[in-house]
Amino acid sequence: GIIKNIKAYGVLGDIYNNDMGDATYTIQVSDVGNYHDDDVINTDSGGLFTVIQISGNLVKLLPFIDIISETSALFNVTTSQALANMVVANPYPLVPQINTKTGDIVYVQNFLPIERQVGQTETPTFYITF
Repeated sequence: GIIKNIKAYGVLGDIYNNDMGDATYTIQVSDVGNYHDDDVINTDSGGLFTVIQISGNLVKLLPFIDIISETSALFNVTTSQALANMVVANPYPLVPQINTKTGDIVYVQNFLPIERQVGQTETPTFYITF
């Protein structure tokens, strides 16, 4: 299935912060009121995105087809509304910090500490690729 919005219902706050990398494009806009979580945005050059977070006048776009530039005209497919151009002030649009085209999987899971007995032995297995 597709996850439309990873925020819990009624929970406020940002999904991403400055301490974590993400796979979104961050754009600066002057008409932030025309963007809402889960809106589908496309560009005149064929890009397709969904709004994942709005913080101040910064909008994070999760790419489905990541074709976007500073001169891209934006259109909100969800509301059938043309949007103002991005504010061209470097470094926007910020490109994703995680490359989603490498085939690598970034997976993090928090585990409780493992408790071992004093005389316990382990047999590790290592897989090394070049």
